[in-house]
Amino acid sequence: MLAGSALAAPLVASLILAFASGGYFITAWGTAALALIGILVLTVIGTRGGLAGVAGAVSLAGWAGLLLWQLTSAGWANEPAASQQAMGQTALYAAVFTMGLLGLRRAAWLPWLGAGALFATWVPVTIALASRLLPGQIGEDPYARLSWPISYWNGLGALAGFGLVLAIGLASSPRLDAGIRIAAAAVTPVFGLGLYLTLSRGAIVVVGLVLIALILIGPSRIETIAVTAVCLGVSTTVCAFAEQQGNLVALAGELGDHVAQGRRVGLALLLAMVVCGVLAWGAVQGISRLAGRPRQATGAVIAALVVLLVAGGWITRGPDQNPVSWADQQFQEFKAFAPSQRTDDSVASRLAVAASSGRWQTWSTAVDQWRSEPITGTGAGDYRFEWNENRTIDLYLVNAHSLYLEVMAESGLIGLLLLVTPLGIALLAVTLVRVRHAAHPHTRDVVVAACAASVLAVHAAGDWDWQLPAIMLPAVILGAGALKASTEILRWDRPAGWWVRGGTVAVAAIAGLLLVGQVGSAALTDTGKAQARQGNLEKALQNARDAQALQGNAPAPRLLEAYILTDLGRHREADAAFAAALARSPRDWSVMSDWAAALINRGDRAAAVPLLRRAERLNPKETRVDVLRGLLTK
Repeated sequence: MLAGSALAAPLVASLILAFASGGYFITAWGTAALALIGILVLTVIGTRGGLAGVAGAVSLAGWAGLLLWQLTSAGWANEPAASQQAMGQTALYAAVFTMGLLGLRRAAWLPWLGAGALFATWVPVTIALASRLLPGQIGEDPYARLSWPISYWNGLGALAGFGLVLAIGLASSPRLDAGIRIAAAAVTPVFGLGLYLTLSRGAIVVVGLVLIALILIGPSRIETIAVTAVCLGVSTTVCAFAEQQGNLVALAGELGDHVAQGRRVGLALLLAMVVCGVLAWGAVQGISRLAGRPRQATGAVIAALVVLLVAGGWITRGPDQNPVSWADQQFQEFKAFAPSQRTDDSVASRLAVAASSGRWQTWSTAVDQWRSEPITGTGAGDYRFEWNENRTIDLYLVNAHSLYLEVMAESGLIGLLLLVTPLGIALLAVTLVRVRHAAHPHTRDVVVAACAASVLAVHAAGDWDWQLPAIMLPAVILGAGALKASTEILRWDRPAGWWVRGGTVAVAAIAGLLLVGQVGSAALTDTGKAQARQGNLEKALQNARDAQALQGNAPAPRLLEAYILTDLGRHREADAAFAAALARSPRDWSVMSDWAAALINRGDRAAAVPLLRRAERLNPKETRVDVLRGLLTK
């Protein structure tokens, strides 16, 4: 029973977080982390299952090392509380990964774990589509690009891409139950249409690459090609129909009325789901019965058709340049910050222009930050300070839009090595299974799970998926399941020794205790803000001070206290609170500007001048500082 809970809990948590703005806020993901850590400790104590042997122990050491290293970096980071928050997010994923190792008792369970992950992905993507196709009836739909409930279109696109790859992998597995295969194939148009409506170029490219990898390295290659062709063909047809209807997606602005269009596309989607399920099931049933030369001939015919389609598509619809020069042009356009060059006419037109929305600049800043402290990093959570001070384009950012570059910049090569250790171990184990045990009945299940999880692992290299647990949790637990199943096939799995179990419980306890203070402080701060908006300043002030008691190094409660005291006219106390907030985050230009604004409002302009000068040095491109400087001259 504990093993089942260890597998189900992360998937349930991802569903809950999906409807809590993607779980971006600490009160959402922190609460989930505490719950999952508690379940993990009970599972470790209450079960005798293995943790994937030496491979699992090394992977867990990587996770534990990273979160402890991030915690240690609070000693030299610009904002220690931010380092602790980064540690908390790592603890969340480490707990889920460990639960995957503990919960998957047998390799035969992996397809069922995949089905659970698929369901946990299908629910939010389906509801997101419903909010667009049935406007005003289901959920919220405030953005031109589909993003609700995740709150970020590229994040929702990555989640849809993960589901699409996983669904195709399950649907083309001949050994699986027919019901699972049909259901998996039937939901692929949902993921395909969801991916289209997000207009996420990165997710589309990653999905294409991973599907190619699944076809090349996975067993049952012909079945995979056939199901991929069926699912992508049907999904593309639905997307083309949706594009013809109009008013369903755009890069920016407000969508026009699309009630009628949404209903028509919704009906087309339901029909496509039925057609896709039936055709994919029929393709696998027919191809799986072929053997010998008929199967080889079928594979050759399919390969030839694929080559002809790609070549024909390039000739008839592709650019005039050859592939090499076209790729070079795309790279040069990607390096340039030119969002105005992007169009929203269609997915094709959007993909045809690689003009970046600032990725190259954000990555370059992360590399420069890493060069300043290449081994230890500048401290977890420090990227936003580096960006504000040295950015070359006018964009507001908190994260580097690349998990690996951000960890390298903030935690140095030590942190990056610790981060990639679980990924490297899982990749090694899956590769050995594919090479040494190609005929094993569960080898394909391992490959499918690993490929699906790799969608998020690769996409996180170019976006801030790490900060959206709702999209990461299914991939993390599925990747852990792939590792655990691989070690069973390789006969590496052994019962975990007391030192592994004891170390796991100890690290979980440390992370849990630190998270309690963070989550409690954030919850009290949020409550205080709500009370302040309602005019209940005294209660808000008490909540702000209670929040400080739970996490003394956090600047947010001190800043809230400063705002409230300013409104109450208690200026000397407000200045002390502003100073306390600034002491806890000395490179935060916003604290300086807020303090300067309070001083200007009460007529103490001379005291505001040095604060604005410091704020300007720390964020030269911030227009708010210019506005406040303008007030000084009036």
